[in-house]
Amino acid sequence: MAIEKITDAEIVDLDYFVENDVKLTSGPGEVPKKTVTKKVNPAKKKTTSNEPEVVDTHSIDSYYDNMNELKKTVVQMDSLASELKQDLDAVRSSRTLKGKYQYTSLLSNNIASLLTAKVQAIKEMNSTIKNSIELDYRIQKDRDAAANGDDDKRIMDMYNAFVSAPVSTNRVQLGPTEQQLSLPGSGVQSVSRIVRGTEVAPGSGDPGFDTYMRNLSPEQNLMLYENNPDVKLCVVYNKATGDRSFQVMNVKTKEVIPNVATKDPMFLDDTVIDTRRGIARNTNLGESYPLIVVGDEESMKGF
Repeated sequence: MAIEKITDAEIVDLDYFVENDVKLTSGPGEVPKKTVTKKVNPAKKKTTSNEPEVVDTHSIDSYYDNMNELKKTVVQMDSLASELKQDLDAVRSSRTLKGKYQYTSLLSNNIASLLTAKVQAIKEMNSTIKNSIELDYRIQKDRDAAANGDDDKRIMDMYNAFVSAPVSTNRVQLGPTEQQLSLPGSGVQSVSRIVRGTEVAPGSGDPGFDTYMRNLSPEQNLMLYENNPDVKLCVVYNKATGDRSFQVMNVKTKEVIPNVATKDPMFLDDTVIDTRRGIARNTNLGESYPLIVVGDEESMKGF
């Protein structure tokens, strides 16, 4: 039985028809004609609008060519460094080469130069990435500001709305209003105004505030005098007994300020008394205090 020769035109790829949904429309004994039915994704249909399509990309994409060249440069440096390392090993293993150590030093310097250049290339890539991230952040911040307004302005608007909120006539006011607490010149008693001397403490006619001022803690009471240059922490030294203690005093009026916080007496052990200069020093703390000597009338003349 003779084998008939099959031409290329008669070879049919069946997988092609299955994958592309080809319909066989030819008659028997003929090469089938291919009628391909393609499925179109509705989301990919071309629009009839003439407006250009806006693609939101990251800033790093605009540096693609530069980053690609830097990466190629790093690869080339690695290749050159590898070849120089092979030459260096060959020079080291040679026993008959003249100037062996000179070549070794030269090759080592070349490898070090390549590594330095590689580090610079990596720094340049990191700088590009950092600048791209900062640029994307600024762009997004400007978009948010354009869409939602400035954040600082919104905060100030909320603050102004808070301090300007009207007080309902049906609500009992238990304390100062928001305007009195926030705005200057409202006449509300406050510790900061008392310290500045703009208002006088107890006796203002507010029983609650007067009670608060009469029951201040030593720390709170000391805060009332922190802006007075004449009130200082002094060391009181009894020349007759050798006793010493910390006292907060007014150095002009020589008045002891009661109910104020002082340093712990343990710091007196490291405090050096200098009666001639009238000061006491603590070198460990790096502080000095006015010295008040009791039991010696002559020493009090300088105060």
